[in-house]
Amino acid sequence: MPAATDQPHTATSHVWRRGDRGRSRSATRKGPDRVMLALLASLHLLFLGLWIVAVVEIVSRSDSTLPVAMASAVAVLLIYGLGAVLPSVARGHGAALLWVGALVAMWALLVLHAPSAAYLAFPLFFLCLHVLPLRSGIVAVLVVCALAVFTIGIYQEWTIGGIAGPTVAAAAAIAVGVGYRSLMDTRAELAARERASGQEAERARIAGEIHDTIAQSLASIQMLLRAVERADPEHPSIEDIRLARETSGTALQEARRVVAAMRPAVLEGTTLAGALERVALHAPALPDGTRPVVRVEAGADLPGGMRVSSAFVRIAQEAVSNAVRHGHATSITIAVARVDEDLELSVSDNGGGFDVADTALTSTGFGLENMRRRLDELGGSLSVTSSRRTGTVVRAASPVRMGSTAGKDGIDS
Repeated sequence: MPAATDQPHTATSHVWRRGDRGRSRSATRKGPDRVMLALLASLHLLFLGLWIVAVVEIVSRSDSTLPVAMASAVAVLLIYGLGAVLPSVARGHGAALLWVGALVAMWALLVLHAPSAAYLAFPLFFLCLHVLPLRSGIVAVLVVCALAVFTIGIYQEWTIGGIAGPTVAAAAAIAVGVGYRSLMDTRAELAARERASGQEAERARIAGEIHDTIAQSLASIQMLLRAVERADPEHPSIEDIRLARETSGTALQEARRVVAAMRPAVLEGTTLAGALERVALHAPALPDGTRPVVRVEAGADLPGGMRVSSAFVRIAQEAVSNAVRHGHATSITIAVARVDEDLELSVSDNGGGFDVADTALTSTGFGLENMRRRLDELGGSLSVTSSRRTGTVVRAASPVRMGSTAGKDGIDS
């Protein structure tokens, strides 16, 4: 995780408990969309302004090349406008490459008749990076930059400014393009996490409702009918009672199946300890391609119902991912045990640590807010301690009553 901003050997920590009301700002707000619309509007205005400058130069000369030059200028504007209305261009499909190619070719022809049109290269830099895949966009920017430098040098004069101007602008456009792509990737990742978290929370809520109402009621009905059978085996309606008991048993099994289907895939067919072993096995790789050493310390008979097990598995996944991606940890330990009336999970690493007081960091990129929400629903708590020297420790605790072992009829209580 990123280097802490406090003193090198001072650990920072924070604890979230049930009742905390701090909420992070959504990573999917409309801000970036408004920024993109503003940038596109500015790009269009810049292109139109520079195009008008080129047209003024063409008209002011009034020579024999005027018809061809004006035709080139009109063609450039029409092709540019066409790209703004074609959905396939906006989505970066193959049509985008053809469109950029036609626009650059016609622009190069226009530059032959109006050297000032070379300055249209500046909006073209950003345009190429916006509609093309990153690598293709960078290549297109370099081609446009070379044409601009060559045109300015041939029709005006070779100067340091004529070479450095387009080159610096191209480098700046590439840097902005790469940064924006990275921002959008991060935004998409955060949005996907929020969607997955919301879906999982809803599944857990529905499973909990089924468990606490339908399943428990069916289990009670089954027990009462069994008691009636034993109390009066010769009752005239004994067969109907037995049929009712068997029918309630079938419905109970179906309820169990539905609840089990809502478990995270990593919990399928295994215990909490087994699921954590799977989390360790699928830990992400470090930037150099090597994998961290992830140890799991957990007993096979831990008390853990579906809701607590699901929460602990997701928290462990998030903590391990953070330790590797942000902290570059090479050693991680996942431990879970019963402590008094709580089931406690800890994920410790030897990574770089981070400042847990940084609310912008902890509420978005590190997923700590999602961890806290999961534990809030269980009446549990979350604590995080981190320092540059010792790494990070994430601790989660939930009351055992939320995750006790299965009862006689197989329903988690």
